[in-house]
Amino acid sequence: MKLVVALDMLIKCFNLVKDRCTKIDMLYQAMYILGSKFRWLSYEGFYTIVLEKDGEIISTALLRIHGTKVVEVPFVSTLLDYGKQGVTHHLVSVMVLASVKWRSQ
Repeated sequence: MKLVVALDMLIKCFNLVKDRCTKIDMLYQAMYILGSKFRWLSYEGFYTIVLEKDGEIISTALLRIHGTKVVEVPFVSTLLDYGKQGVTHHLVSVMVLASVKWRSQ
């Protein structure tokens, strides 16, 4: 259920993000890490991070890990009520800490 809410937040922020060639909804594919018959259109390595307050998702991000040295964050969304409060900064800090822990394993 949390993935549905997180995807809805991203869709509201980024509208429809479609691959130019296949017209596939990239947010949906990346969120659910769905396979692709095209080698160049891979959604492997994507992770969804959510930040909650009192059980409500207030910020979400899709991140993609490339090997052991690069992490890409192509999509981040925060509820308007939490804008200008450092929520995205906090979410990125959590991602950095998680990636450090992941790399040390």
